[in-house]
Amino acid sequence: MARRLIPLLLVVLALPLAGCGPLGGGGGDEQATASAVPPPPAANTAVRLISKRKLVFRAERMCRTWNDAYRTLRLPAFDIGDPLRSLHQINAFARQVVVDSHRGYRRLKALGVPRTPLARARWHRFMSQYRATIDHLDEIQAGAEVLDIAFARDSLRQLRKSADSAKRRGLRLGLHACVG
Repeated sequence: MARRLIPLLLVVLALPLAGCGPLGGGGGDEQATASAVPPPPAANTAVRLISKRKLVFRAERMCRTWNDAYRTLRLPAFDIGDPLRSLHQINAFARQVVVDSHRGYRRLKALGVPRTPLARARWHRFMSQYRATIDHLDEIQAGAEVLDIAFARDSLRQLRKSADSAKRRGLRLGLHACVG
């Protein structure tokens, strides 16, 4: 069963690394517990409005930096002599990718939103698909951690769909480094 898990994790980890680097995540059980509790009331904070051109420029610069940092990232090698230790290392690596992805999502969101209605709508659609991609990556990592291959496989299918959608939406905005 461990041999089937390794190719799955390779595919899972290749998707965020091919895109904008950090995509997102938290722990599987912690996220389920946190979603059961309603979020605290949002403070009345103004949304930062910037031009689409400036938003795309800043997002592209951020994504190029992430891509450069993630080029050197390597999946831990699988040791046949100690498969349990290898699985723990791979799960820790996947968890770190998920955590970094959430951090990247928050940084992209902090850039603001475009002023024009069409660009703003496209930005929100891109960010929602980007978030869905992060959530599916988190589900795969959680499924792989508990060795639930069927759950991880279904999450992988959903991840591919949301990643394709995020890529299409990002290209409409001009985010080539973030989705390419």
